[in-house]
Amino acid sequence: MDQMSAKKEKEGRSRGPVLDEATFQNLRRRITSASGIYVLSDENSRFLLERRLMPRLRQRGLTSFVEYESLLDNDELDALLDVVAIHETYFFREKRQLRVFSEQIIPELALLPRPINIWSAGCSTGEEAYTIAMLLAEHGLLDGRSEVIASDLSNRVIESGRRGMYGASSFRTTEPNFRDKYFEEDGHGLWRASDSLRSALRFEQSNLVGFDESLGQKAIGAGEGFDVIFCRNVLMYFDDSAVKKTLKSVHSLLKDGGYLLLGHAESLLPIGSGFKPVQIGRELVHKK
Repeated sequence: MDQMSAKKEKEGRSRGPVLDEATFQNLRRRITSASGIYVLSDENSRFLLERRLMPRLRQRGLTSFVEYESLLDNDELDALLDVVAIHETYFFREKRQLRVFSEQIIPELALLPRPINIWSAGCSTGEEAYTIAMLLAEHGLLDGRSEVIASDLSNRVIESGRRGMYGASSFRTTEPNFRDKYFEEDGHGLWRASDSLRSALRFEQSNLVGFDESLGQKAIGAGEGFDVIFCRNVLMYFDDSAVKKTLKSVHSLLKDGGYLLLGHAESLLPIGSGFKPVQIGRELVHKK
């Protein structure tokens, strides 16, 4: 942090409560325990959390972070996790891997004599799930043949996904023909996903770390498991324990021979995770 930023930070902090070190450490532990998200223990992370939580204190009429921590019930914990979760996403992110999915994996799935089940885990506002649906539609597999489940721990982003309304930044790497074919402009700089796309998706709020409780029993609608699971750019924010627990749960819900697709920064899995790495062209995917 440069001197100017540090000065502004101090000025900002002088106008409101300060997140003390002890409360910061307590909140870090609560965040990791509840979601697997690992918050760094450095000063910059403390300042950032303080700034992001300040509106929550004002909304609840609280005057200190100690008071905030003491009132941290389940509803407020959801709000806290929403504050720290990274929701950056867009359509057709990591295109090379999606090309492997479209050109290699989808044709393999098309040969199956049954419905296809795909899960977008940690879907954020839904762009990945809609991308999957568009690629399935391009192969004629969307009309009643496939279902895409999209889940995230944040109710706010899940509701955004259900609405299917997106601005220009979400399309920054999307070929225009996909947007023109599958979205309708609303006249206010937003595009709404078509009815066929939205009807093929099911959004569910769930916590990957609380998987046994929130997902495991229901298997989020796929009793026989999933053919493909996308869990991209999620594990990179987890601590080691949460990564192992999530991979174990994901493995249990993936059909034999099913594929796990991770983000490029997450391609090396821990030994003993149960997945077989498969190199397809320049891309590495994992298979059960």
